Amino acid sequence: LRNIVEGKQQFEEEKQLSAENEVKEIEESNKSAINYLRVSADKLDEQMDLLSELVTAKAELRLIVEKEGYKKLFKLLESIDKTTNRFRKNILNVRLVQIKTLYIAFLRLVRDISRKLGKNVEFVAEGLETELDKNIIDALESPLTHIIRNSLDHGVESEEERTKMGKPAKATIGFNTYRSGSDIIIEIKDDGR
Repeated sequence: LRNIVEGKQQFEEEKQLSAENEVKEIEESNKSAINYLRVSADKLDEQMDLLSELVTAKAELRLIVEKEGYKKLFKLLESIDKTTNRFRKNILNVRLVQIKTLYIAFLRLVRDISRKLGKNVEFVAEGLETELDKNIIDALESPLTHIIRNSLDHGVESEEERTKMGKPAKATIGFNTYRSGSDIIIEIKDDGR
């Protein structure tokens, strides 16, 4: 009987220790996790519309204050200016998405098509942290997919052809994005014909 009681106590202690460890693991993963919130593009567009109305109202208020010489309102207007600018910057940043989302889809595309065509192709990328507006990324997906397919279909040779030409058997398609001033440059290149 004593063995049963001791065994039960040991089991309960192990169970408690296991539960405590599990709670610690969850707390640690929550500390290191990045919080994301999915928001529909329509809601973001509505926020942009409201921001546009706010900017217009602010500009009208500035004209009245400057024209009529309301010195007391000028300080308030400066505060509204700063807040509106911060709000505008935040709204624009919410819409930004890393180009990495396209890369993941293209990586799968290159893998599947190169297998289908019997070509040995490596897809390499740089600048995946570059951010673009979600609408722009959506608009770019189809034309960039077409360019990559053309590289696979027409640019990259088969392993045999590449070996005969003195090229490495494995072909490379590069996907590079970077900022140049206020522009975002996207380069797609292959080492094929």
